[in-house]
Formats: sequence, structure tokens, C-alpha cells
Amino acid sequence: MPAQFIVKRHIVAKYACPHCKDGVTTAAGPDKVVPGGFAEPGLLCSKYMDHLPLHRLQGIYARRGVNIPVSTLSDQVAAVADLVEPLVRRITERVHAAHLVQTDASGLKVLDRDHPEGIRRGTMWCYVGDRRWTVFEYAKTGTGEDGPWGFFAGRTGYVQADASNTFDQLFNGKVASASEVGCWAHARRKFFQLKDTEPRAAWPIQLIGKLYRVEKDATAQQLDCTRRWPDSMLDVPLPDPWAAAHPRAVGPAPELVNDRATAPARPPSTVSFIVSAAE
Repeated sequence: MPAQFIVKRHIVAKYACPHCKDGVTTAAGPDKVVPGGFAEPGLLCSKYMDHLPLHRLQGIYARRGVNIPVSTLSDQVAAVADLVEPLVRRITERVHAAHLVQTDASGLKVLDRDHPEGIRRGTMWCYVGDRRWTVFEYAKTGTGEDGPWGFFAGRTGYVQADASNTFDQLFNGKVASASEVGCWAHARRKFFQLKDTEPRAAWPIQLIGKLYRVEKDATAQQLDCTRRWPDSMLDVPLPDPWAAAHPRAVGPAPELVNDRATAPARPPSTVSFIVSAAE
């Protein structure tokens, strides 16, 4: 059954005393999400539930016989944003306090009447704390100044991001002194692509696979982030045991060199966890 628009009429009686003539008394009307507005939560949330821009929603509503100007829809979105601001601040606090924060950005096209082409490219930054709390922040550009540098300023905990140099200042003390956590799915992908042509790629694939099994067991046991770490870890950089097991009698493929230079170059705690999980 397609969605329908329903107009609710709330009829409130008015009372007045015919003797004292002291005015008219009436009960208060129902609470509204937006003071003076006509939209209920279902209509106000439709933009985000259906992931549609307002001009498309306006067209959908119009085809169903309800004409709501885009300007009115925009005012409703702004009003709801003001209402949920305390909730956004609280979620942001939870993300900042998280053991691990994951971050990435996505570019998106934004209408801009002042731009020569009428459209420009903006960036939506995403920050996820302990895989539970999520904050989205829009920025006009994809630079560090407009995104993670301000959000992570002063952080000393763990941050997982890709290898973009945008994040470098989060780990070198210029903006923050966070501990860098790499993405093993990205690292494994390159090794896996080399498995048929480079025998030495098999060892890191097996090592990462053992780490995945540890994570799988930890998830099955419903262990939180802090309890997933083993009691004792070996502080052995990943390239050392690899080099010992696979002497460079023949130079590795360029892709393998690049991956060894980027994937294992993580904080000692992260690398140590991987090595100990493989023992």
C-alpha cells in the first residue's frame, strides 16, 4: 500500500461563563514538533528515511495531491535540526570518548547559485565511535582544516582512517597525538591480488586470516574493544619476521614493496597484536 497523506483535525471546545463574562477558556491543542507547523514526525523524517533531496520529495508529494513548497520543507528541516542539536552534541561527546574512532569522507555535489556552474563539490565527514555512535559533519571542502583536524584536535586515543595524507597531522603531534590504526581489509586486498604471481604474499594473507579468526571469536563472545586485546603481546615489527622467513633472493614485485611499506607501518601496539595472534 503506497504512503498516504492524512489530515488530522483536532476539535477543541471553547467555554465561556454567560454570567461573569470573564473571557473564553479552551484546552491546549496537541503538542507539535515544529511550533506552528503542520507536519508530524513521519513527514519530517521522510527526507532521511528515503535519502531524497527536498525537490524530489516536493515532486512526490505533488503527484499525490499535496503541494508543499520546497521553502517550507527547508524551514521544517532547519527547525528539526535545531531541536536535535542537544542530541547531536551528546552523540559527539560519545564519539570523542570512544576507544576507537573510525573516519572517512565522501564527496557530494551541492547546489550553489553563486558558483559559475550552479553546483560545487562538498564533503561529508563521518566519525564512528566504537561502531555504535555516528556523527556526520558537512564541510565545504575535503581538507583537513574543514574536517578531521578540528574534530580530533588533541586526541590521544585510537583513530582508524585510510592512508590519505589528510590524516597525517592526527598522528604526528601537529593537531593530535592519536594512535594510527590501519585497515587490514585494504592491506589484505593488495596481497590477495598478488597471491598467484608472488609466493611471498601468502604469509601476510595467512597472518591476517589468523587475526580475522581472533576477531570472529571475540565477536562471538561479545567482547568489547578493550577486552579484545591479548594479555601479552610481542613488540616485533611485522616486516622483520617476514624478511627472516622470505630472504630477498629475488626482488619482490613493486606492488608488494608498496604494500609492505604501508600496511605494516602502524603503531607497535597494533602490529604486536597481529604478530601475537599469529603465534
